[in-house]
Amino acid sequence: MGFTLSDFFLHPVLQASTFATLLLSIFCSLIGCVLFVRRKALLAETLSHAAYIGVLLGLLFLGLDFLAGAFSSLFGVALLRFLEKRFRLSQDVALSVTLSVSLALGTFFASITQFYCPIAYKQSLIFLYGQAATMLNVHVLYFSLISFLAILVVVLRYRVVCWNSFDPLFFRAQKYRFQLFEVLLFILLSFAVVIGSRACGIMLVSGMMIAPAIFARAFTHSFGKMLVLASLMGAFCTLVGNFSSVWIPQTLEMELTIPTGPLILIALASITFVSLFFSPKEGFVIRIVRALRFSLKIQIENALKDLYKKRKIRTTMACLLSFLGMQKGGVLTKKGEQKAQNLIRLHRLWELYLSRELGVTGSRIHESAEEMEHILDREMEERLTKYLNNPTHDPHNTEIPKRID
Repeated sequence: MGFTLSDFFLHPVLQASTFATLLLSIFCSLIGCVLFVRRKALLAETLSHAAYIGVLLGLLFLGLDFLAGAFSSLFGVALLRFLEKRFRLSQDVALSVTLSVSLALGTFFASITQFYCPIAYKQSLIFLYGQAATMLNVHVLYFSLISFLAILVVVLRYRVVCWNSFDPLFFRAQKYRFQLFEVLLFILLSFAVVIGSRACGIMLVSGMMIAPAIFARAFTHSFGKMLVLASLMGAFCTLVGNFSSVWIPQTLEMELTIPTGPLILIALASITFVSLFFSPKEGFVIRIVRALRFSLKIQIENALKDLYKKRKIRTTMACLLSFLGMQKGGVLTKKGEQKAQNLIRLHRLWELYLSRELGVTGSRIHESAEEMEHILDREMEERLTKYLNNPTHDPHNTEIPKRID
């Protein structure tokens, strides 16, 4: 049977899990942004391993895998805080210890469960690797409810979340009810870890939280916009993962069972990777382009200075200046002369400032001025001129040329 994209919202088999994973992705994205700005990105990974211990014990003795996992995750938070406060361990060391202990205990209990209760062990593998498509209606119901309530808390208490994330000292100085909000955030994080593990797997849940935050941070410096972008990106990749898990076997006409969680993470990782390269503000490619443009700007300006001082320049640079309309036949045009004279003015103003105000002498003056002349803008020039009382000569008693507008 073939499925279309609309079936994920309308078909009774796919509808519930689609809406549940959508709410879950938004929930995890919001929590991930908070962890990201607080520089606790590894906290989700640590708590997911702590949650697995509770899942195993819950399946063995209580049959409440979800609640036991959330409680175990909260115990991981308590252990982490205890190591930081009582033993004065740094955050990264405390995270490493908690992660190692949780991983060791999880492996230990998994070995026992596999031997004495193989059915419970197979059920625990659902949390280890994730199976969003096999969630029961009861799972979908309380996963959706918890996710919706968590989203509502973050939206309604947005200002408090900002205080807690960016100004923790101010946050701790507030009344007791504000301190309780931090406890609430850890509870929400524990539920997010367990729910995310059920859908995507313990190995992948931290990526489901952090990848949208990395993507959003590459495009904005506003925390509010970051939350919105991360949520939209998480929801989009969730739809891609859900659709791909059905579309790939359908297209290949093969009886494949592709888990939804890994496909969601592949989509998240792919888009995040692209954003790190091509985001308009902080992207790797953009930074390279800026560096190349600045390097070319320096070469052009140095060539203009050489022509102004009647020196020879490279043929390639002469062609470029000619194309820009700054030189013709080895002689500066009016445009080129204006640019060169203003540049020399900046150079000599900065030399005078270093000599008069900072007491710099020798070759260091010229070397610093060679760098700063390419950076100083019109506003800085005016401030320097005013501060130096409109000087006419530099430290070498060379005339400072007037600005040509």
